[in-house]
Formats: sequence, C-alpha cells, structure tokens
Amino acid sequence: MSFERQRPLTPADERFLMVRTMCVQCSPGLRTTFPTNGWHRLVVAAHGVILVRTSQGQWSAPARNAVWVPAGVRADLETCVETSLQVFYIRASRAAWCRGGAPERSRTVTADALLREVLARIGELSVLDRRIHWHVALAQVLLHEVRRGAIEPLELIWPRDERAARVAALVHADPANHRRLRDLSRTQGVSMRTVQRLFPLETGITFESWRARVRFLHATRLLAEGRKVGAVATSCGYRSPSAFVTAFTRFAGMTPGQFSRS
Repeated sequence: MSFERQRPLTPADERFLMVRTMCVQCSPGLRTTFPTNGWHRLVVAAHGVILVRTSQGQWSAPARNAVWVPAGVRADLETCVETSLQVFYIRASRAAWCRGGAPERSRTVTADALLREVLARIGELSVLDRRIHWHVALAQVLLHEVRRGAIEPLELIWPRDERAARVAALVHADPANHRRLRDLSRTQGVSMRTVQRLFPLETGITFESWRARVRFLHATRLLAEGRKVGAVATSCGYRSPSAFVTAFTRFAGMTPGQFSRS
C-alpha cells in the first residue's frame, strides 16, 4: 500500500476529518478538562501515568493502556509524573465506520501491539480524512481495536446513591483506613446491610472489591512518583508488602516493580 504525501489542510477540510490528534509533554500534577463537542476521545500515556475522571467513574492509564471517553462526557485529566500525553479525537458522527460502533461509556482500553502501531501511524499523519480511502481503513482498524481492547479492570465507578457515596468518600479520602464497613457505615448514619446491597447495584462490584480498586489506583500514583514498594503498601492499607504485591499483580498483570520500571 502506498501512502501519498498529505497536502496542507485548510478550514474547508475540517468537515471531512474523521480523526485528529494532539501530542503534548505534561508536567507532574497537571489537571485539565477535555471538551465534549462531538468528538470521542482516546487518551494515551505514551510515557508516564494519567488519571481520567468522569461522571461515570475514574480510570488509570499506565503506559500500556488507554482510556476511552465518549463524546458528550466531561473528562477531567490528571498526570501523576512527567507524562507524554496523546489524545486521539474521533468524530462521533463518523464512528459508524466500524461495525458495532464505538463504546458508549468510558472504558479502559488495552493497547496491544497492533493498536499501538495504528496509533503511531495516525500520530504521524495527525489527521484522518474520509476522502482518502486508506485513511478510512485505518479508522476502521482503530475503532475495531478499541472495541476489542475495551476492558474495565482499572475503573472505579462512583455510587450515585447518596448513602453509598458518603461511605465511598471516606474510603477514597484515606485508602489506608482499616475500619470495617460496619464502622464506616455507622459514622454516616446508614446500615452496613444497606451499603452492602447498594454497592453491587451502583458500581457492579462489592464494597470490598471497590475499596481494593481505590487502593490500586492510589498505588499507581505513588509508584509513578517513585515511592518504594514497602511505603506504598503501607500507604494503601496493606498489612505487608507481599500482600500488596499479590493484590497489585492481580489488577495490573505485572508486579509493582515492573510497573515502576515501565
């Protein structure tokens, strides 16, 4: 397949663009909000770690993952360390190129070898134009691989029910807190059984699983900052470094040490 040289774009070309890109080097602690006007967003940390928060939940994207945010969903982004950030904007009205469409809610996306190559090629082009047939083919592969890689092991869905949300806020504010659910519930004037019932309904997982995810997301931030494994284990509420390593590996598919090196 030959790739002809792209001519410079003009304002008249805007309506033909299917995908456009933004690449930027971000300092640690940067916080920003992404616009929602008609474009899906695929947020990638080429290097570093990002946290993406929406009304649907919170997602972490280490260097081997990306976060998909649908059009119309406000997304707040935070970088944990020096981060090479890439954002791929996919025009929502053109997402029907891929059979099955685009994911309808925010998701973590595993960026396997093929998806990384596709993203690299699109990054070189900076835009995909629907008047160019192989651009359309590349866009179809992009959406297919996004759907294929859309998983949710790193998401943290926030409960909407006010009673469960109050308990969730306590856990989120202090991941190292060892207080049992019974005690946490009592401080918020709600029964433990009510909270146990609400969390699976509101978040899809039990309270204990939800707390484990809070600790995992907190751990990714601390590891990205260069903290030692033992200190991170303590800060995340684990009784021992070995217990932390086991839990972290279950979530991330790699040890804390491997995550830090990546």
